[in-house]
Amino acid sequence: MQKEKKTIEISETLYESLKQSSDDSGFESIEEFVNFVLEEVIRRGVREERKLTNDEQKEIDKSLKALGYISEKAS
Repeated sequence: MQKEKKTIEISETLYESLKQSSDDSGFESIEEFVNFVLEEVIRRGVREERKLTNDEQKEIDKSLKALGYISEKAS
């Protein structure tokens, strides 16, 4: 059973950044990458009620670095 999909609009600049990050991260498509990132952001909000494990934090940091929100020097 396929989930219903919705469309959102983003700037071309953001799309190009996401596309580059998607390509660099080895995802099959930009849609797969964007869904992964958004799910992680949502999960992170839920996890704020408990302390993250080191592995969870590393995975989030990896995703944010791929998006360009964290520089290599910040880690």
